[in-house]
Amino acid sequence: MWAYVFISILIVGAVLLFRFTVIAKYHAAEHMVSNCAMQGLNLTFENVRKQSRIHTDCGTNLFTFALVCFFVLSLIPGVQEFHFFLKLCLSWSIGYELFIMENTYIKQLVKPIYLVGFGLQYAIFTSKPNKEHLKVAILAFKRMKKRQSEIDNG
Repeated sequence: MWAYVFISILIVGAVLLFRFTVIAKYHAAEHMVSNCAMQGLNLTFENVRKQSRIHTDCGTNLFTFALVCFFVLSLIPGVQEFHFFLKLCLSWSIGYELFIMENTYIKQLVKPIYLVGFGLQYAIFTSKPNKEHLKVAILAFKRMKKRQSEIDNG
């Protein structure tokens, strides 16, 4: 029981942290830059500004998958007696595998989970970024790509 209370406190804390600080704006800006880069567009302010703040590879989606798996495992007779930590590890493992799966058939089956994750991203974990947040995200992405190139080339 204490474990469920602890997890609930962590979730509420994360929601409050994102909702009432600028973290949600920077998080949205990162998503927008990544979406722009994934489309092969130049990372200009105008191109980035037009992008969605929702991203399929967001950790919010991974968390949603793990949470759904935890709930499903809790409903299975016999699994309820599992130690909480083991059930949590198993949930994260299954959730992660579903999250990274490339099989299009299974992706269609788990699409409703993505929709929940997208809703959480939009409503809680991102908020509309200002110009300064977008500029910081663009600069950070460009520096990361430059550093990655330096490492790859020796």
